[in-house]
Amino acid sequence: MADVLAELDFVVDVVDYNSEFDIDYAPYNLLIGFGGAFARSFSAPNFRGKRILHMTGANPNFSNEAEARRSRSLWVRRGVLLAPRREVYWPWMFSAINADAMFILGNNWTRSTYDGLNQNTYLISVPYVAPVEHEVIRKDFSKTKQNFCWFAGGGAVHKGLDILLEAICVLDNDFHLDVCGPIGREMEFVSLYRDLLFANPKVSFHGFVDVGSQKMRDIIANNTFVILPSCSEGGASSVITCMAAGLIPVVTKESSIEIGDFGILIENSTNSSILETMLLAGTMSREELEVRSEKSAVYARLEHSYDHYAKVLRASILCVVDFLKREL
Repeated sequence: MADVLAELDFVVDVVDYNSEFDIDYAPYNLLIGFGGAFARSFSAPNFRGKRILHMTGANPNFSNEAEARRSRSLWVRRGVLLAPRREVYWPWMFSAINADAMFILGNNWTRSTYDGLNQNTYLISVPYVAPVEHEVIRKDFSKTKQNFCWFAGGGAVHKGLDILLEAICVLDNDFHLDVCGPIGREMEFVSLYRDLLFANPKVSFHGFVDVGSQKMRDIIANNTFVILPSCSEGGASSVITCMAAGLIPVVTKESSIEIGDFGILIENSTNSSILETMLLAGTMSREELEVRSEKSAVYARLEHSYDHYAKVLRASILCVVDFLKREL
């Protein structure tokens, strides 16, 4: 984003969204961001520029409620109430209604959660995260066709890892799940699911994995699917990154990823639905998996490359900042 703005002759300052510094907004022509520092600009007396609210997920009201429902479901199933990990609390709605425009990461589902708040919204495609040498990793699908990778950030319950761990226990021993993410920081979750994470031969826990590492390449090579039964996302870049390497997405619509005719949709985030979806995926032929894998990689590399991201971002900024059209 900084590179795109620099190409448009902006001088870019970067401020942490949690910053409490007293910022002089007057010299700026354009603010892009979110959080308290962005929200305070609305009370700045001398700011005459444009504001673009940059939302990296679904409507926080939707997301907060969805996570609360997941926590409630876990409590009903296992009698333990875990604290939410992904709740959003800052004056975002005031910013959404009063900003000149909104940039929303994700797809049309993500945008639909903001309906009625701002008439000037732009979808920004999430780029996959990978080193230059990242490539589609070939494999023998007859050996990996029942192997799934859960690759995500913080918020295990929000992103459905609890339901997934419970579901895979019911499947036969041909199924396998690689768990990749910083879940070790969520000690209450780890304590609750310790046996399923560390003592289940069908599950391998890897913790945080660098996408540029040999370990990541090995995980991609040993799996056919990337699975994310999340309750709310803004275009899950972890899934898109795996897609660019050839994994087939198995996701909820709330993961906000376009899966075309190559991905598999989890209809609802229940144990039975996830079981049915994984069983369906695991019965596909080697030939079908090869086709789906290739389509997944091609789509991710075309629609979620850094070049495409920069192109969409540049065009969106130009649409918002009218005076740039006249100057360029």
